[in-house]
Formats: sequence, C-alpha cells, structure tokens
Amino acid sequence: MAGGSGSRFWPLSRANRPKQVLNILGPNSLLQETVSRIEGLIPAGRVRIVTNSIQRKVIAQQVPDFTDANFVIEPSARNTAPCIGLAALHVRNIDPDGVMVVLPSDHLVKDGEAFRRAVQTAVDVAAREDALVTFGIPPTRPETGYGYIQFAASSGDLPVGVHRVKAFAEKPQKATAQRFLASGDFYWNSGIFIWKASRILREMEEHLPEAHNQLMAIEKTIGTPDYKRVLAARYGRIRPISIDYGVMEVTRTPIYMVEGNFGWSDVGSWDELYRQRLPVGGGSVVVGEGVSLEGDGNFIFSPGKMTAVLGLENILVVNTRDAVLICPLDRAQEVKAVVEKLRRDGKVKYLGPQPMRADRLCQELEEVASRLFDEVRREQGGFATGACTLNGKRLLMVNTRQPVDERIAALAREISRHNPANLYLKPAIRSEVERWQTESPIQPPLEEE
Repeated sequence: MAGGSGSRFWPLSRANRPKQVLNILGPNSLLQETVSRIEGLIPAGRVRIVTNSIQRKVIAQQVPDFTDANFVIEPSARNTAPCIGLAALHVRNIDPDGVMVVLPSDHLVKDGEAFRRAVQTAVDVAAREDALVTFGIPPTRPETGYGYIQFAASSGDLPVGVHRVKAFAEKPQKATAQRFLASGDFYWNSGIFIWKASRILREMEEHLPEAHNQLMAIEKTIGTPDYKRVLAARYGRIRPISIDYGVMEVTRTPIYMVEGNFGWSDVGSWDELYRQRLPVGGGSVVVGEGVSLEGDGNFIFSPGKMTAVLGLENILVVNTRDAVLICPLDRAQEVKAVVEKLRRDGKVKYLGPQPMRADRLCQELEEVASRLFDEVRREQGGFATGACTLNGKRLLMVNTRQPVDERIAALAREISRHNPANLYLKPAIRSEVERWQTESPIQPPLEEE
C-alpha cells in the first residue's frame, strides 16, 4: 500500500513526494526497502503496488524494473479496506487460491531475514487455516500512537510464536498503554496482514456488503477495455473505512497473530524518526546543516540550509525550501493538524499538487445539475438526467432527451482536468444516473480532448 500522503512528515512530505519515497533513514527510500525486503520470497511479477495517479510517476522511478502490471491505481483515497479489497481482486485474478501479504510501504524493518521467516510462517497459517493473520510487535514502551492486539497463550497446534487473537484495542491513553505493557499479553498492531484474497473478499461481503458490491462490478472488467471506466465509476462510491474497523474488529473468523521480532517501526512521525536516529546515550539529532547549543533532546532536520537552535530543549525544527516547522518534539504527531489548517485556508501550494476536493466539486456539480434537470423536466415533462464519470480521459455527461447542456459539460471538463477520479454524487442524483444507465437505450459519450 503506497498511496498515503504522509501528512505527519510535513513539510518534507508532500502530496507528490509522500513519506514512502523519501530516504529519511538511509540511501534508499522506505518504499525501496519494502520491495527489497520481500525479494526471494515473492516473485516481482506477483508484487502489486497500490497507489494513486499523483504518486505513480515518482514511485515508478524508484522501482524501475517494475512494469504497468505491477501497479494498481486507486481513482480516489478510500482508506485501507477498499484499497485491500481492490488489491485482492487483482490477486484473485492471478490465482484464485492466492495468499496475499499486505504491506504498508513506509515501515522500517531492521532484520530482513527474521521478517521473511515470519512472513513465511504467516503465509503457512493463512493457507492452512483459511484464517486472517497479522503481525504483533512486542512493545518496548507504553506507546499511545499505536493500536494494540490482545492475544491468547500459545497452543500446541500452532507454530512457535503464533497466537489466537482475543481483541484489538484502539490507540490508548497513556495510563491504558502502561497497563497494556504491564499485562504482557498486548502487542503493538503492525498493520501488516496475511490472508487468502478469497477470504478477505468473503469478509468484506459479510461485513462491508456495499463495498463488496462495487468491487464485484469492478472485478468483472479486469483485463478488459472497460476496466478504467468502471473502476472510476464504482470505486468512488465506496465508503472510506479502515480494514481494522471494517473487518478485523467485527469478524467471527479466527485471527492469528505472529510475533514480529524483526526490529519494526512504522516511522509514523518526526518523533519516531528522532528515536530511530538517536545515538546511544541520547542527545540532540541533526540531519543536514544545523547546530544545537545549550539544549538537549532537539531534532533539527535541515538539508542544505543552516538552522541553529540556542537554549531550547526537546524542540523539532524541519527546515525545507519553502516551509519551516517548529514545535515541541513530543507534539510531533499533531503535525497533521497543520496540514489540515493549510488545506482549510487554501494554502495548498505548501502541500504539493492537490486533487480538487470532492465534496466541493460535488456540491458545484449537484447545484448546476439539479437546476438543469428541473429545467428540462419542466420544458419536456419527461425523464431527463445527467452523469459524470471521470477517469482522466472520458466524460459521460448525457441528457436522454436533448444534447448535453454546455454549462454542465464545461463544468465536467473542468472537474476532469483537476481531478481524474470518480465523484461521489448525492444519492438522489446518483439514483437518477443509475436509472439512466439501465433504462437508456443509447449512451452517447462526450470525449475530452
């Protein structure tokens, strides 16, 4: 999974250069390390990188041996459950009994050999039990930034280091995290999953039926000329939801946890990067050009620019070409709030290339479309509707009785220019669109130049 924006690493991470493509821990990016980690375990031809159209180019540059077949493009961000479901369709298309290993592309694993052994164990359990498998990470501190997995004691019928999962816990408060650590039966939730593609799709059918219905419509077109059009039309209708909320916390299927003793971190924030770079004995960390005087516990990230910190402690400074972030290091996980503030204030030039906001676009489209529909109904006394399916190339904007109204066609072209993703229309208009698509005997498309 390589479509995240890495907003907690602003201002270094931007929409077109997210955390996973940055070399913040060495000469290779986190994405490159993830791909390298599974070499020898999973053939390159069976690797699928799920990302978006904005990030695809920079990701492709980092894995030059991969072809178009290695990429699955999400038309819009829909959180991890739809992302995993879409990937599962492609895995099942290759191998109906295929086991898929779901890896975030931006994690750190220090012991690659131990990781590969753990993956092989997890794959064996998933294949044999037709169950859901995840990795649990032995906690080293009462971390409040991770979810937790409660597990049962090992049983004789399972491999060493494999446990039945009892419960999942959301990111806790400090006191709760301390109790989890003291109990000994709570591990960190790694967000890494292993299961048969067919199993996770059955789970979605039971627990996320609306999403599953859309995915099934998409699956029918894989490998056909209609795939991109149907993907754009259907994927945006799926409600965003994480795989944890949507499946893992509600399923009745057995879940197994494999102990992940391989030096894992999700590198999810600047303070975690500070911990990973901190020398033995503590102190301040400077990356790039910087000095820290009369202070301790500071993290200065300033490639190519001199940054000096005097008389301050536990401060984070990130100095980039066009933006500077300064905050207490222990509040680094709140940087996402800065990104949201910039977006609300319209200062998106500091966030990188942005797709137009779907909610605003939908509102504009709905206002214009609703007026047009009402006008045509009054004029003709009959059925009239319009649809907008955006996949970067083709627009479908039709009126069953008359040529397309130029106002709405122009708006559709503008939307397509900025946002090559399907828009989620309000139910009333979407039902009109679906009615037209099933009842109309003709489908005159409007091709965008």
